[in-house]
Amino acid sequence: MLSILALALQGAPISDATSLEFDLQCITATTVAAQREEAPNAVIAPLSTYYLGRIDARGVDDAAIMAAARAASARIDGAPLGAILSACQRRLGDMGRRLNGIGAAQATSGEAPAGR
Repeated sequence: MLSILALALQGAPISDATSLEFDLQCITATTVAAQREEAPNAVIAPLSTYYLGRIDARGVDDAAIMAAARAASARIDGAPLGAILSACQRRLGDMGRRLNGIGAAQATSGEAPAGR
């Protein structure tokens, strides 16, 4: 039964953008794209930096990262790399828009940014 489930999941990218597995899927996809030269460095560098930061901020141990990396690698095999990278870019874009909105709200309210 487990092997049938594993086969069903193979080639189906992880869609939960809040999960460690999603972050590792994005790191794996950016690494593969860079090795294959399928995406420019202007796309790869920010994605890699963002997702490495998310992984680091989680504070999880090495065993959890290794388990999530195995899960992500199994799901990425056979999946279209472009679709995975697009999902990763959407997540980064969503966060950028969120932060821009916060900055705009602070500017409108006259509130000083945190830390000042």
